[in-house]
Amino acid sequence: MSRKLPNEKYELVGEIVSIYRRKNSTKWWAYWRLDGFQKRRSLRTEHVGKARKLALELERQIIAGTVQSAAQPAGIEAAIEEYIAYLRGKRRSVKTVGKYQHCFSILLKLAEERGLKRLNQIDHRFVDAFRNLRSEKAKPKTIKNDLVTIRQLINFALRRKLITEDPLHGLQIESAPVTPQPFWTIDQVGQILTAAKPPYQEYFHFLAYTGARAGEAIWLTWDDVDFVNSVIHIRAKEGWKPKTGDQRVVPMGAELREVLVQQPRQWRWVFTARPSAKCPVAGRQISDRRALSHLKTVLKKLQLVGHQHTFRHSFISHALTQGVPEAIVRKWVGHVDARIMKTYTHIADQISQQAMLGLFAKDDKEPRQEHRTSA
Repeated sequence: MSRKLPNEKYELVGEIVSIYRRKNSTKWWAYWRLDGFQKRRSLRTEHVGKARKLALELERQIIAGTVQSAAQPAGIEAAIEEYIAYLRGKRRSVKTVGKYQHCFSILLKLAEERGLKRLNQIDHRFVDAFRNLRSEKAKPKTIKNDLVTIRQLINFALRRKLITEDPLHGLQIESAPVTPQPFWTIDQVGQILTAAKPPYQEYFHFLAYTGARAGEAIWLTWDDVDFVNSVIHIRAKEGWKPKTGDQRVVPMGAELREVLVQQPRQWRWVFTARPSAKCPVAGRQISDRRALSHLKTVLKKLQLVGHQHTFRHSFISHALTQGVPEAIVRKWVGHVDARIMKTYTHIADQISQQAMLGLFAKDDKEPRQEHRTSA
């Protein structure tokens, strides 16, 4: 026989489970306590008699132990901390982890403003708000990368059972449009290398002659330089690995060999920063930030635009222009997005067409001779 609780909204059915109707709802719900936590479940009926029968069946399942205590969805901040710890355990680079943390700091601030605390609240509406917020300052590619980062966080939480359902199910992340990148002519590259000063000059030489990424040059050790076989090994180190796992062997041209032979070898790193009053330690890796600052100074002096990655763009463009097969270029420089490679080949095609036009322009300047067929 059912008994009324002091709170008349609830009706105790059996010994454990109560039934009640939520405010402004005609559906009946079950209420009980398990493992010190309050539990609720919709009985999906408006009929009180059926609700009582369902509640009694639920109570039998609870007593039999077939109803488990559902874990509460993880908090957003706790899930992020666990994910960052996981990334560090996977030996992700400091720079990569830093990008993830920057994205999550924006996410946490937005979640706080919207009163969200649980990871399962990071749903499609939240992602829309995040995208709109980032579009005020960030570039499309950065926004796309941030959305991928959030998607990866949710996937991690699902694998670890921090949440039981995917709040971003069906989320579509559109590819960012390819932004045309600047590239320098061979003469302009030469001007930059001449104007640069040590220790950045040698570092820029390496980028210009290999098409390597900045991080690959910064993490280059003397063990990676094989003078006997004239090759450079781009490979992972403790605490760092190439982007997308691009471990490869790059041929060492005569110009680059001459630069590397003159480099001092008393330290582990090929490109090292000079000791300063602020950091007197000798032999430390060259600073990416300071190298970029020096490059900007040089470019401003030469009235050129670009950044460190422009060395890579220029190397690929020049190689394709000189007729090096695309497959070989990919082998040298590692992974290149197919859409970006298409822009490089387009540049090479443009230069090829200009050369052809120039060839015929020269012919047009020569006096034409009429060829008459004898009757």
